[in-house]
Amino acid sequence: MQIRNEKVASDVSVTRHKVRDAIQQKIFQGKYETGSRLPQVHLAREFNVSQSVIRESLLELRAMGMVELKDQLGAFVREVDSRKLLQAYEIREMLEGLAARLCCDRASRAELRDLDRMAERMRTLPPEQAQMRYPLDREFHQRIVHLSRNDMLIQFSESYQILGKVVKVNEKQDLPPDEHHLLLKPILDNQPDEAERRMREHIQKGRRGLEQKIADGTFRWQWVD
Repeated sequence: MQIRNEKVASDVSVTRHKVRDAIQQKIFQGKYETGSRLPQVHLAREFNVSQSVIRESLLELRAMGMVELKDQLGAFVREVDSRKLLQAYEIREMLEGLAARLCCDRASRAELRDLDRMAERMRTLPPEQAQMRYPLDREFHQRIVHLSRNDMLIQFSESYQILGKVVKVNEKQDLPPDEHHLLLKPILDNQPDEAERRMREHIQKGRRGLEQKIADGTFRWQWVD
């Protein structure tokens, strides 16, 4: 019975995250406009889920700063500005730096080999498949977070995962082709201080790239599948 309950809870969690991501996508595509109301009944019907799943998804979106909940009025789409994205990068730098440090002791050799294969795939992507770099990069970082084996860190990281969906900073692929191998090497060598330092520097590069785009007016919201 316990195993069945755990499976049900896991299925509900997966469904909630899918619904949350779908609502995010519609917000950034302009299908749910800033200031518009998000009725739970209509959303439940649209996504064919229970209202409780919608309610939990909206609570997660509120934590991300994308939805505002008003007493007795319901949920409304908030304006998501570039300032929030830069703040999220600051949090991401701290959390993923810690995740890289923890991976040194907690990730298995088999799990690290999987990460190494992913890094190699990104390095060898042909130009015509360059768009695949973004989902692979997102998955690479998410795996490092999960391999930290720290449940609270994993939970906190969900609040900034939106970055991987809407921000394409290095559009010209100006990172070194072996950037992810360089991130992984100190983890493979069990060097936690160096692993944390490299991860934080890597994310700082992304933040500086975003700051530059915002400053020169070239930043645009774009949903990345």
